[in-house]
Amino acid sequence: MVYDKVQKKVVPISQRQDRPITNRSAVCKDGFYVVPDMEPVKMISLPGAPVVTSRSQYRRLLKENEAYEVGNDMPAWLKERKYEQKHGRKD
Repeated sequence: MVYDKVQKKVVPISQRQDRPITNRSAVCKDGFYVVPDMEPVKMISLPGAPVVTSRSQYRRLLKENEAYEVGNDMPAWLKERKYEQKHGRKD
């Protein structure tokens, strides 16, 4: 059961009328999609602000300057909390 915006009520999926019209076979008709390399970007946080033109160069510069990306990594305190919840606290 799903909410149909057109009918303004909950209906079985087979009776849904507000589905977006997509033809997935038309999207993939040419075969595989290869993800292009990254666009050139200036790394202002590194000395000399080098322009990076590839992912491999980006990883190499991060490693050479002992830098790391921030954003998707889990904080240490949260890792410890998950470990304690699973295995018990070590005191």
